[in-house]
Amino acid sequence: MTALNEIIDPDGDTLIIIPYTTSSSETTDASETTHSHEGTDTDTVTETRFKVSRNHLTVASRRAKRMFQGEYLETQKSEIDGCYHWKFEPIFDPEALGIVLRIMHASNQNLPDNVTLEMLVSIGKIVDDLQCHEALSFFVKVWTSRIGQPIPHYMCKSLIQWIFVASVFKFDEYLRKATRVALMDSTGHIDSLGLPIISDIIDKIEKKRHDLLKDLADQLHSSLQNLCSGSHCNEPQFYCDLDQWERYTYHCRHLQREIIMVLASLSNWRAQWFPPKPKFTEQDVPAQNGRVFLVTGGNAGIGYELVKMLYGTGATIYMTSRSIDRAESAIKTITSLSPPPSNPGTIKPLCLDLNDLESVQHAAETFVQQESRLDVLWNNAGTGGTAVEMGAKTKQGLETMVGSHCVAALLFTQLLIPQLRAAAASSARKSSRVVWTSSFLAEAVTPTNGIDFDFLKEGSSDRVQNYGVSKLGNWMLSREMTTRYAEDGIISVTQNPGNLKAGAYAGTPAVAMFLMKIFLHDPKLGAYTELYSGLSPDITNENNGCYIIPWGRIRSDDDCPRRDIMRAMTPQSAGGLGYTGKFWDWCERQWQPFVGDVFPG
Repeated sequence: MTALNEIIDPDGDTLIIIPYTTSSSETTDASETTHSHEGTDTDTVTETRFKVSRNHLTVASRRAKRMFQGEYLETQKSEIDGCYHWKFEPIFDPEALGIVLRIMHASNQNLPDNVTLEMLVSIGKIVDDLQCHEALSFFVKVWTSRIGQPIPHYMCKSLIQWIFVASVFKFDEYLRKATRVALMDSTGHIDSLGLPIISDIIDKIEKKRHDLLKDLADQLHSSLQNLCSGSHCNEPQFYCDLDQWERYTYHCRHLQREIIMVLASLSNWRAQWFPPKPKFTEQDVPAQNGRVFLVTGGNAGIGYELVKMLYGTGATIYMTSRSIDRAESAIKTITSLSPPPSNPGTIKPLCLDLNDLESVQHAAETFVQQESRLDVLWNNAGTGGTAVEMGAKTKQGLETMVGSHCVAALLFTQLLIPQLRAAAASSARKSSRVVWTSSFLAEAVTPTNGIDFDFLKEGSSDRVQNYGVSKLGNWMLSREMTTRYAEDGIISVTQNPGNLKAGAYAGTPAVAMFLMKIFLHDPKLGAYTELYSGLSPDITNENNGCYIIPWGRIRSDDDCPRRDIMRAMTPQSAGGLGYTGKFWDWCERQWQPFVGDVFPG
C-alpha cells in the first residue's frame, strides 16, 4: 500500500485516512511516500492521509462534532503518533476531500478557481456525509456560477449530477430547472447513479410523471365518454352532421394533434421554456421623466405587469384596451398600490380594438392629438389562437389572427411614425423603439417558409396555425421595419415573452392545457422580456431587428431552428425569398380599401 500525506494544519492533532484504488498504469504525483507493498498486477491500493485539526472539524462538520463527543475508536489518540485516526470508507475522491478540508481550515490559498461538474459532485458527496454545508456554501456558489457545463435540456448523466449538486447545496432555482427537465424528458426509471439523497427526489419526479399520465388517461376517458353520450358542445357545426364513428375519428385526430403539438414544442424549444433568471428588471431602469410610452393590451396579463413596472419610472404611459372602463379600472389598481413608487409616472387610458380598423385609426388620432412624441411602442395586445371560434373574422372580414395581430398592428404603428420620429430626433441616443410580440409557435406550427400567402386572408382550418402565422408575421414586420425606418432612428425588435399563464392559451383544449400548465410561468416574467426589449441599453442601431427570448436575451439568427424561416426573411438580393417586404405590402393592401393611404412614407 502506498501512503500519501498532505499536511493541512502543521499543528493538527487528527489524521483523516482515506484508501482508494488506482490502476497500475496511472502515475502518482506524490512527493512523500512513507511505506508501500505490492498489490495486484493491475491495481494499487493507495492511502491518503490528511493532517488536520479536530477543533476545525468539529466547528465545520456536525458529523465530526457528534463523533468526537462519543466513545468511538476515532476519539482515542494513537500511541504511535499521538493523533486521532479517522479512517474513511474508500468511496470518496481524495482530491475533493482535500478541497473540503482546506476550506474547513481556512486554507484558501491552494483552492481551485474553477471546478468541473464531476468535482462538484465529489465535493457534494463529502459535504453530505460530513454535514458541513455552511462551510462550503460560498465557495460552491462561486464555482457553480463559473462552471462551463450548464443544466442540460434533456435526460442525461449531467442532469442527474446537477440535481444532486442543487439538492445538496439547496440551490432551489437550479433544482427546479433540473427536475422540470427530468419530468419532461424521462421516459422510464431514472438512474440515480448511486448518489445519496437524490433517490428521494427521483421518486418524487417519477410519482409526478405517473400522476400526470394517470390524469391524462382520465382526461381521455372523460372525453370519449362525452363523445359517446353526445356531449360535444363547442364543436364546429359540421361535427353534428357526422355519424358516431366519424365523430370518434375526428375527435381522436383533433386530440392527437393538440398533444403532438405540445410535446413537439416541449422537445424542440426547451431553451425558451426554461430560461435563466431575468438580468434586466425594473431596478435597472433609470428615471424616464419626459418620455412617452404606449402599451397595447396593457389592462391585463403581460401588458398589465409591464405598465406596473413602467409606472415607477416617471414616464407618461398610455394603456390601451378594447374597453375604456377596464383600462381605467386597471390604472386605478396600479396607482393605488402600496407603497407608492418614489418617482411615479402618469398612466392614461386609450380605447383600441385591433379587430376593427376604424377603432385603430381613431385610437391613433386620439394619441396624436395629445402627444408630439412616442419613445417606445409595445405592440403587446393579442388573442390566443384557440380563444376565437373557427373561421372568426375581423370587422373588415380578415382572418382574426393575422387581421388583428398584423394588419391592424401595422396600421396603428404606421399612424404613429411621426411621433416615433420626433422622439428619436430629440432623444440622447437618437432613437425610439417599436417592440413586436411573437411566440415560440411562430417556429413550432407554421408551414414551410412560415407563411402561405394563399391562405392569409381567409386563414387555414387550424386555429393554432393561424395564431403561429400571425406571430411570425409580427416578426417579419419588425424585420422589414428596420429597412424602412432605420434612417429615422426607429429601432424595431421582436420578442417572445415566454410561455406564461396568460390569455394566449385561452380556449386551449383541457387535455393539452393539462400537459402545458406545469411548464407555464408567471406573466411578470414575460413583462421582463418586454421591459428588456423596450428599454435595455443592449439594443442599439447595430443590432436593430434582433429577436429577444425569455427573459431578456438576444438570440442569434444562427440559433433559430427554422432555417426556412430565416431564408424567407432574407432579402431576394441576398439570396432569400424577400417575404418581409412582401408581407408588409400585403398588410397595407388589406387596410387601404377601408382607411386609404393615411400615413407618410
